[in-house]
Amino acid sequence: MRAHLRRLFLLLRRRCPPSRLGARVTVVGDIPPGGYGQVVFAQGSEKTVLAAQNLDDQVIPAGAEVVVLDCA
Repeated sequence: MRAHLRRLFLLLRRRCPPSRLGARVTVVGDIPPGGYGQVVFAQGSEKTVLAAQNLDDQVIPAGAEVVVLDCA
């Protein structure tokens, strides 16, 4: 599956580790334009659900694989 280049901003409680930037994550539920939602970050056998904001003007559908371009 090819990742969509969407502007997705991860909302983290801690400083953003470099491993998150450029990471491919899977959207849990539809994220409306400018809205908030969740993504799953998988590293090895470990999976972490993270909060995210869609910075695009289009919905990012559930199940879409996206690339993280920024986080804080």
